[in-house]
Amino acid sequence: MGSQAWQRQTVTSIGDINGDTFSDGRRAVAFSADTALLTETIKGTKWFGAATSDCYGGTCAWDSSGTSNNRIEWRIQNGTSTAHNLHAGIYIDKKDFLNRGHIRPVAFDSNSKITIGNITRWENFGVARWLVREGDAFYVSEQTITPTTTAPRKAELSFINSISWANYNPQSSLDVTNPTFAPKTFQDVTAVGMVFDDDTFIRVRRWMRV
Repeated sequence: MGSQAWQRQTVTSIGDINGDTFSDGRRAVAFSADTALLTETIKGTKWFGAATSDCYGGTCAWDSSGTSNNRIEWRIQNGTSTAHNLHAGIYIDKKDFLNRGHIRPVAFDSNSKITIGNITRWENFGVARWLVREGDAFYVSEQTITPTTTAPRKAELSFINSISWANYNPQSSLDVTNPTFAPKTFQDVTAVGMVFDDDTFIRVRRWMRV
């Protein structure tokens, strides 16, 4: 499977946001619960969500975004020369849950886990958190995602009902700003994914492949 760009990308001018007299830019993929990020599936699964990145004096080129070897991949290679931030929320919808989860109610209990396995790239994605949708409402975890450092790398969330969650609305803002975390139980899980949040404008390469 080759690389394929994310759908619905837009590039806009946002004026001079850092006061250096140069026009700054924004690249974004608007949120859609109906249209996947890619026309292509990854092992039969589609990813949904949204992303945005503001750049000083540039257009925030995403050098590679899409699929690669049955993985979702996102790389901002030129970030080393252009200071930029990043906000994103991506998820798998219930319609692609396995083991008949697409037609049966899905709930989390004390034995439930969320796992991202075989991570080959995870560079400079700011604060990453787990994303769960209960019915039509999204929630973001207080616990952050920290992949293991030895191969095969993975990230895992256990004791899901024992940690705290905050409301998250990707349709209004991808930024996790002043969240109010509280205990939460999940009885009707309809999506699972990740949120990336980096408010700082920095010059770094960002690269995710999972």
